[in-house]
Amino acid sequence: VNRKKRWIHYGSSISHSKHNATPSTIWPCIVARENDLHLTSLGFAGNCMLEPMVGRMIGDAEVDMITLKIGINVHGHGALSVRTFRSSVIGLIQLIRDKHPMTPIGIISPIYCETREDGRTWERTHTLKEMRQVIMEVVDMFKADGDRHIYYTSGLEIIGQRDAAYLEDGLHPNTEAQELMARRFSEKVIGKLQ
Repeated sequence: VNRKKRWIHYGSSISHSKHNATPSTIWPCIVARENDLHLTSLGFAGNCMLEPMVGRMIGDAEVDMITLKIGINVHGHGALSVRTFRSSVIGLIQLIRDKHPMTPIGIISPIYCETREDGRTWERTHTLKEMRQVIMEVVDMFKADGDRHIYYTSGLEIIGQRDAAYLEDGLHPNTEAQELMARRFSEKVIGKLQ
């Protein structure tokens, strides 16, 4: 029996899209429809904190592709320091890889946020610019270790400085941005995983 590919997406309120008008028109739902995917959306508003239990849950799921849009909640809450952020990203990916060694994984860093690009929650945390660099380096590390099914996309390719007018509170994309985000996510992320 043919079935849709199963896609799990983990992210923050930007993935949850709580500022959107209707649930069916948020960007992850649009991406799923346009790519004929069965979506499990783990958009945890304010709570995408790289917790090990989420990695284990994703690892235990039947899934054909995984995307992790990570960083913004960690930055916003100052939850992880410069010392612990990198290891937490590595640990989350490794927990998933232990159960899904060949499943395509797309890692997406934070989208643009003017007030946070160079700002720190406290002195021992990363700026958003630094977070993107760290996340890219972690993905490169997995690749260098032989992982041929992991991919990095900068969040700036999904929503960048040029799109700041779509960020109604400076952080969350508005209803008008959902189609734009879906199109770019399909092109820049899902296209690599299929």
